[in-house]
Formats: sequence, C-alpha cells, structure tokens
Amino acid sequence: EEAYQANLRQAKLAQRDFEDKVRKIETQLSQVKIKEAQAEAASALSGVAFKVGDLGDTMKTVEEVLEKRYEVSAGKARLARDMVDLEKVEERENERKALEQVALAEFLASQGIQDTPASEGPAAVKEIGPQ
Repeated sequence: EEAYQANLRQAKLAQRDFEDKVRKIETQLSQVKIKEAQAEAASALSGVAFKVGDLGDTMKTVEEVLEKRYEVSAGKARLARDMVDLEKVEERENERKALEQVALAEFLASQGIQDTPASEGPAAVKEIGPQ
C-alpha cells in the first residue's frame, strides 16, 4: 500500500510538471504569434516615414499599403472563384434536385399518396385579426 501511494504521488507530481511545461509552451507560442504579427505590421509599413508634420502623407502611405494588400487578396479570391467550374456545380445541384424529386415521387407512389397539390376549397373565413 505504501509503495502504491508513493507511486501515485510521483505520478501526480509528474502530471503537474507536465501541465506546467504545457502552460509554458502555450505562453511562448502566444508570445511568438504576437512577435510575428508585429514583424508583419512593421514590414508592411517599412516604407512609411512617420514624421509629426506630415500626418496626411503618412496616412496616404498607410492607405496605399492597405489598398495593395486588398487588391492582392481580391485577386486571390477571384482566382479561386474562377477555378471552380460553376457550370459543373450547377449541373450537380440540378442532378441532385432531380434525383430527390424522383425519389419523392417513388416514395409517394409506394405509399399510395398523390403527388399533386391538395384541392383548394373555399377560403377560410377569418374570425380573428384584421380583415
């Protein structure tokens, strides 16, 4: 029993050490991500001259950098959209819809249910609410 308790304490200690190491690694990973984001921002704005007197020029340069990044992203999105053959997608969708309708018709026929809209009787008279 004493050996079991000693092994149990040792296992718990090892587990705590492991959890501490995992937390430390998670913290380091977060710090790395922050530094990478800072480096990316710095490289994107590397050509920007920050002077007190010309805020307008600085903002214009920042806008130009952001516009270039937007154009690149839009181009990638357009390329991805163009790579998808929309005709094939629509064809598959239409085929799926047709198969669903055939399956529904077969099911209704096997159950003895008509595949026509219910006969319309006289409109129900509203008794509550606005007329």
